[in-house]
Amino acid sequence: VCFVFKVMCMGAAANPNKERDFDGRVCLKRVSQQHAAAQASRNSRFSVDANVNECLTRGAWREIVDLNCSCGENIESTASTCDLSEFVANRSCLCHVTCSGNNFQNKKHVNLTTDVMMDASGTRTDQDGVQHQMTLDDVKICAMTKKGDACEKDCSCDSDFMMKWMSEVGRAL
Repeated sequence: VCFVFKVMCMGAAANPNKERDFDGRVCLKRVSQQHAAAQASRNSRFSVDANVNECLTRGAWREIVDLNCSCGENIESTASTCDLSEFVANRSCLCHVTCSGNNFQNKKHVNLTTDVMMDASGTRTDQDGVQHQMTLDDVKICAMTKKGDACEKDCSCDSDFMMKWMSEVGRAL
């Protein structure tokens, strides 16, 4: 299943303006508000390309992995192969799920450090409390959002939003 991201943009077209780095074709402003992330999170949004996200989430990145390289080197090669932005590549990590607590019912995501070699990535504990040697199938790739990171949140394109951004669009044109 492939989901397409829907984003509302406000746009305008005008003559080129070199001072504002505007080439004259169109000026677009995403209808969103920036806010700080309230908590750290993992997600699978690596790219604006839904096919890249689907492939990475499905595990196609495992075909790129070299077990003789570190996690960090494998993230770099995956980012390069999938043409991920530097921002996303720097926030990508490999992680696995292990169980802990009473009756091993608490699932915990554990990030693999970038210097760990893929062939020596350790063990994981299943829900029955049994430890298993981790395999590549136990590992997934995710993009981290740190607490306090700037995030975009879609908002309504109401008159308040329009009034706030029209002057900026006007200056860009």
